[in-house]
Amino acid sequence: MRSARRWRNVGEMLLKCVLIVAILIAVVCVTASFSQRAEASADIVVVSHSSYRDALNDYWVFGEVKNVGDVPATNISVIAFFYDASDNLVNSSSTVIAGSYGTGKSIVLLSGAKVPFYMLLLPQSGTVNFDHCGFSVSFVECASKGAGFQIPVSQCFLYQSGPLENVNVSGALRNTLLAQVQEGVNFYATLYDVAGTVIGQGYMLEEEDLMPDEVVAFNFQVATFYPAQATNFTVTVQSTNYAIEGESNGVVIPEFSSFFIVPSFLTITLLAVVIARRKRRESFRI
Repeated sequence: MRSARRWRNVGEMLLKCVLIVAILIAVVCVTASFSQRAEASADIVVVSHSSYRDALNDYWVFGEVKNVGDVPATNISVIAFFYDASDNLVNSSSTVIAGSYGTGKSIVLLSGAKVPFYMLLLPQSGTVNFDHCGFSVSFVECASKGAGFQIPVSQCFLYQSGPLENVNVSGALRNTLLAQVQEGVNFYATLYDVAGTVIGQGYMLEEEDLMPDEVVAFNFQVATFYPAQATNFTVTVQSTNYAIEGESNGVVIPEFSSFFIVPSFLTITLLAVVIARRKRRESFRI
């Protein structure tokens, strides 16, 4: 009898141990599940900016936001808070980073992607007292966009136009989709100085739809008050439903005669067409 009771007690202890282990495993699994869900989120931050007050006391801000989270985000709104030298709040302003200007559609910022923004505040906003600024960013998580573009070649150059020195970005864009028309194609260019600070930005909307596998040339001006300090640039693009993986980047060409702009633009276009045809042949071989 004692032996039977002893074995029964051992069995009960083993059963309790098994139940405790099972409960611990369940708790760990649930905790891990919640942790994984919490980690998969978007996070948009301002990674760089610069400002400029012109002779009329108009105050310009050029900046760049980056999605440092794990999922895409849209409806991105940047709010800037402007302070005086004593750190007193003077005013605030906001801007929405649009995806197709004039259509009301917001950009979709993929994980790891960046896009520029700018603000302009007039003197009645108290710009004469602006000394520095801070930012907050609001956004909404959203579904991703598929890859549908390639920039086979791009360049950024300074050129003299009368007394002014301007900055232009040009290149070629290819619709890599073989059976899909691309609508609402938007270009975004960001200009950096040697320290990597954003000192300018540009935007262009391609008015024509891109046919499947079509290559088009682009050329637009980048707004900056520091053209001589420009050393690097990036260009990214997205349409209503598709984006580009990564970005095209390079070094700014210091001086570029306006006489060579058109020939260079044509050369870039022809080179892009050759690259596109070569890739098309390679895809057919596969």
